[in-house]
Amino acid sequence: MSPWTALIPWLFVRFLPGGKSERWRTGLDLTVLLVAGLASGLLCWIWLSAFYLENTPLVGSSDFREYCASTAALAQDQVHAFTRNRSMLAGWPSAMLARSWGTLDGLLGSAVLSTCVLGFAAGLWGRAAHSRGAGILSALAVGLVAPLCILARTLTYYPPIIATLTLCAATGVVAMRWRTAVACLVAGVGAGLALLIDARGLAWALPTLGLGLLAALRGPGRWRLRGVPLRVALVVLPVCASFALGPQVYPADASSLEMQLRTVEDLRIQGITIREHQRPIIENDGYVWGRSSILHIPETLQYVSADGKLVPPSLRHAPQVTGPRMLRVDPWIPVGLVALLVSLPGLLRRPMVLLGAVGVAVPFLLSLDSAIVVKESRSRFLANALPFLPVLLGVGAASLAGLGRDWKRTVAASLLGLLILLGAVPTWLSPVASWRAPASVSDRELQRVLGIARGTLEAQDGGDRACSEGLTGEESRFSEVMQ
Repeated sequence: MSPWTALIPWLFVRFLPGGKSERWRTGLDLTVLLVAGLASGLLCWIWLSAFYLENTPLVGSSDFREYCASTAALAQDQVHAFTRNRSMLAGWPSAMLARSWGTLDGLLGSAVLSTCVLGFAAGLWGRAAHSRGAGILSALAVGLVAPLCILARTLTYYPPIIATLTLCAATGVVAMRWRTAVACLVAGVGAGLALLIDARGLAWALPTLGLGLLAALRGPGRWRLRGVPLRVALVVLPVCASFALGPQVYPADASSLEMQLRTVEDLRIQGITIREHQRPIIENDGYVWGRSSILHIPETLQYVSADGKLVPPSLRHAPQVTGPRMLRVDPWIPVGLVALLVSLPGLLRRPMVLLGAVGVAVPFLLSLDSAIVVKESRSRFLANALPFLPVLLGVGAASLAGLGRDWKRTVAASLLGLLILLGAVPTWLSPVASWRAPASVSDRELQRVLGIARGTLEAQDGGDRACSEGLTGEESRFSEVMQ
């Protein structure tokens, strides 16, 4: 089925009568976005993920036992046993749930909740970039993008991290759209959360922080200079609070952003050896938010840039790169370009919003390049890079349908979007479309840990024992699910 069949239904929405342009209404908009995000996350968990997964109902990762053991440790207030590679904020939702539900259910509950937050964040981004209808469609479109959808069944810390980074990006566009004191505060909070959720959050927080400050200086309405100090303070203060909280979520021996970059190791797996003297040198063991001076941030960014240059250009054309890319990324390129072209006329009428949308998308695009070339298009890395895609689809569909001028069009487009998402209206976007390839995931480590908990396998080290001990009383239920 041609991808352009998905365009046809939206044109009919235009025939519905239009009225006045929408204004932001806090109660209504937040309610709509919360409902859309909740519906998106629950649909991904209950229904849609099954279409994108093959031979497994739940998703683990090669380092699953690290997340499992850390969740169990945090649930038992054994902070010293938490992994040094992640922020405790990323493990907090699963740990809180694990106290009542058990470790695996805690991880699963965190995944479902995070996917709902991801839907809300995509919706907020779409609402700020275009209209209320675009927000609803952006939230629903999360279920169309397989790597994002299966986050609802991913038993790691990737779901809360990705949801928070997407929320950070959305708040940057909010600031540029409305430029009020509250919008500036929202951007500051978004940047602060990104810095606390993961070491990589620095790359997402900086664009949002810059856009928030620009919005604060630009201001709303005619009296743009009035209130500048207040707006700037509302952007900066949450980030200062975030810095003060850094030592609470990053352990004293936490891995810095520089230490977490594994480009050299990833290239070695692909048979490419990088000489040690060509690798950038880490000064002061790298940057950890709240534990390192902010004056070291330029040095860290320089390191990240130099690390990326280690990738040889020829690798982009290697079979192990082009094969997975053609299956999981290339089909979206023409669709995304059309959505962008359809969206541009409306965005050009709001240059500040366009600047905001482009600015917050940059970290995702850079991450996408790394996910394709270095990580061979594996699902969890694509999920970290693709949250801009449902927003692009939502804004494109809303632009094509002429949304933003009447509630009738918004309701009609929302129902149409839901039918397309579920495959009730047969289009190229259907979850059972022939072009879709199973997601590249592995549950091997999850199965092995369950085997240790059942006593059919022996623990090989402390990580195995720490994780399996946290599964007491729940391994039988999950063993049945995983069969």
